[in-house]
Amino acid sequence: MTIMNKEKIKFEKVIWMLITVFSIIISMVVTLDKNKPSYYTWLPLLPLSFAIINFFSYGIYNNIFDFSHNLAKLIIHLLYFIRESVAIYFLYKGGYTATLYKLSEKNINAGISLMIFETCCVYIVLNYYGKIHLKLGKLHFFKPSIRKGVYKKSKYKYVGFIMMFCVLFCILAYTMSPLIRNSYTALWDSSLLSTDSYFLAKMEAQAGSKDRILFTLFNVLFDFTRILFPCFVLYILRKKIGDKFICIIIGTILCIVQFAMILNENIYILITCMIIGIYMLKIFPQYRSFMKRMLIIVGTIIVVYYFISVAFTVSIGKGNIYEILSDMFQIYFPGITNIACGFNIVDHNVLNTLFFDIYEAIPFHSTLFGLSGDRLSDLYNACNGVKYTICPGIIQSYHYLGVFAPAVTCGIVIIALKTQKKLNESKDMFAYAAYALLLIYTSMTPVCYYPTVLLSRFLSTILPMLIISKFAGNNYTFDRIGIMED
Repeated sequence: MTIMNKEKIKFEKVIWMLITVFSIIISMVVTLDKNKPSYYTWLPLLPLSFAIINFFSYGIYNNIFDFSHNLAKLIIHLLYFIRESVAIYFLYKGGYTATLYKLSEKNINAGISLMIFETCCVYIVLNYYGKIHLKLGKLHFFKPSIRKGVYKKSKYKYVGFIMMFCVLFCILAYTMSPLIRNSYTALWDSSLLSTDSYFLAKMEAQAGSKDRILFTLFNVLFDFTRILFPCFVLYILRKKIGDKFICIIIGTILCIVQFAMILNENIYILITCMIIGIYMLKIFPQYRSFMKRMLIIVGTIIVVYYFISVAFTVSIGKGNIYEILSDMFQIYFPGITNIACGFNIVDHNVLNTLFFDIYEAIPFHSTLFGLSGDRLSDLYNACNGVKYTICPGIIQSYHYLGVFAPAVTCGIVIIALKTQKKLNESKDMFAYAAYALLLIYTSMTPVCYYPTVLLSRFLSTILPMLIISKFAGNNYTFDRIGIMED
């Protein structure tokens, strides 16, 4: 065993121990807090149960920080740690402040029980399914080699045309439509976090109208074009001028430009930049160590800036920074308050709600069908006296499946692990980007989203990306630019 491998194992063990100890301390602190509301009696069980689960899950730490090849495990584990321990810490420090306030001992205890049950199921999958059925370590020691050869071009030659069409359409649509221009904003714009502006902009155009069709079509095309076009440009640069530092600079500029156009889902920009960054790690191996450090540094700066921006927005009516952070963690990593409030939902027609949950995920559903009805997210917001709040994924699953709800979460986690394997073995540029997007969404959905959001993203963005990859044939494979996996 090399010195580097020993240091890596030592680092993984330290992180494993720190997370376990931190979670236990949080549990003890909350237990001893005499000022916590009476309905939070069971709250210490969340970080304590996570500490126990983490202690018996040391195996998942093997190469977990190799985020270019083990990203799924890293994201899933990090998000559950935040939800089960970090969010509880800030809830305690913030005086148990949260936007959703219709809490009782009954729904809090039900929420805690459901969260612990789901977490146990997810970590069983991470520990055993990933180890037995998937060989995710196959490319851990991947070393790219440069090879030259003559390749026969595929009969499919339409990808360049498709990319140019998408780019030109997006430019023209943005120029011609005030509705589109008013819906997008820049990261540094003060209206960045105004979710209302997006929904109000959509309401300006009636379903089925030309403006609404153009608005929806632009959103669909732009969401995958903003990923594929930078990857396409970087692929061409790698092919024409090789593994040069100027390519890294251009890739960085392409990432920065993303922040000039943000819709309502701000996190999608971070996901887009993450995909471009992972892609650059793949095709520019000479600068891999440098880029990994830069991804961590720049990513941290952007996330901190974003959280500060959010903090200023939600600080109205809050007493101190801990109250603000408490609210933020419960909103963006739907935790105990959000999950507990899911038990307040009153649904008189479950099948109708299920239909409209699926209907919501279909692209152009308003234009094509024009149906209207209550989705579960609508009922969730209405029953809790809020709006634009994400319904936790486990609540959506529980609403339809009861105690079998974790089966949906585990299924999504399995898809994430399978997608990781697909990503590691992908040899096509466009498929690689599509799998990267699918991996990130399936890894984030168990904590941050709900299944309808995942299905909607798959149908509107990921599926078109996979279809485009079929038109690429073998013209845009990694071996054509000298990247081989030995």
